[in-house]
Amino acid sequence: MTPTTIESHPSEKIILGNILREGDGHYLSTLDLDPSHFLEHKHSELMKLLKRRYRAGKTLDMASVCAELLTVENRDLYGGIPYVSSLPEFADSGMNMDKHLLQVRRRKDRFNLHRKLSRTAEKLLTKETDALTAATSLIPSLMEMNDHSLKTKSQVIEGLKDSLFDEAVGNVDRYMRTGIPGWDNHQDFAGLSTQGITLILAASGMGKTTMLNRLAIGLLSEGKKVHLVGTETTSTRRLQDLAFSLAKVDQRKWARLTRTIKELKDRGETDEFIAKEIAVQRMKLDLALDWLHDQPLHITGSGSTVEDIICTTHRLKERGAVDVVLVDYLQDITDSSGLGVRLGDRVQQVGHKSQQLKHLAASLNLPVVVGAQVSNEKMGRNMDPRPQAFSCQWSSSAHQDAECVYALYRDDYYADRYPDWIPIGDPGVVEVITRKQRVGRMATLSLSFDGPTRWIGGDIKGYAL
Repeated sequence: MTPTTIESHPSEKIILGNILREGDGHYLSTLDLDPSHFLEHKHSELMKLLKRRYRAGKTLDMASVCAELLTVENRDLYGGIPYVSSLPEFADSGMNMDKHLLQVRRRKDRFNLHRKLSRTAEKLLTKETDALTAATSLIPSLMEMNDHSLKTKSQVIEGLKDSLFDEAVGNVDRYMRTGIPGWDNHQDFAGLSTQGITLILAASGMGKTTMLNRLAIGLLSEGKKVHLVGTETTSTRRLQDLAFSLAKVDQRKWARLTRTIKELKDRGETDEFIAKEIAVQRMKLDLALDWLHDQPLHITGSGSTVEDIICTTHRLKERGAVDVVLVDYLQDITDSSGLGVRLGDRVQQVGHKSQQLKHLAASLNLPVVVGAQVSNEKMGRNMDPRPQAFSCQWSSSAHQDAECVYALYRDDYYADRYPDWIPIGDPGVVEVITRKQRVGRMATLSLSFDGPTRWIGGDIKGYAL
């Protein structure tokens, strides 16, 4: 068995892609990794080349490396210039580098042990050795197997220093900008946490879906790749809702206008004023759809289990096509079935979904924003209806799984339903109330809320009607 018989592993490409994309040698200088760790021969040779350039004080960007390869006669040793040029496409978030290093080191250990076992088996078959001698010879190899998942205190501290350095020079954000100006500029919000689950609690009809749609559009405007999981509607309907909100077009008004123009057409009549208004709104919708078409947005519709969501997100992550996951909403994710999951128990199902999304965020180092319905939405007239962290419907643990918990409240929600409602909040706004935050103060953020167009906050960057 030789290294070339082992299928190439994506982590090798990701590590090399990150080095080439970063270009100045920072990643390479922090990697405790030798060329021999790469089982793919061309990757091993390329790592040797990169290390030689780094020791010589040369840059490691893809253009400079390919320029050197043009002077090399045997370029196939490195996979060829087209192959090397493609590696930056595999670059992953630097925050996931530890995971890829771990996979490469473990594969190397497994390969070495497999080779040792194969040689020992051959000697036993040819009777060059006996069983006792063979077993004794394997002991050193087994003892050399490292648990790469365990880190010393020094390694952890060095890793933290690297993370702080990346934050200090602007390479990594601890909080992801939402594209909602009021949210991003508030000193106690500053964006979405890039770690774990952010739980958004709201009563039915309070604006949970509107908020998640607005976050999706805002995050896209900030250059983020978004996986939007819609549990209530089809992907087509979700795109429609996003387009109407982005275009600032009232869906009900659009429906009334188009119905009127149809009725007039059936009678052989016309109305230039209505036709002109429809044309203007359609132009806005076309522009919104064109903008959405060009964005790195992946939408899945209703019917997905939490396992489906996890599989899809893993595939997107492998392609470098996701930076953040939005799930609308927790209780409406299709129930799972299988070992350890009791069908029909709503509390257990919701707890299972929450825990699996928490593991997804941790395993892929991705922020996951989850909308959730609350159970006390009918108690608004007699008590403060603003949800608490523990109000999550059919769950006593979802708020414990979350890194941050926000509650949504609109006074208009109750004012529209109860003529004698005594206002406890401002009209035309949605309150985003911090109910849990591992770092920072509890605070309330008031954002403008336009009911007809389902739009929250100010305009987005780089888009104008």
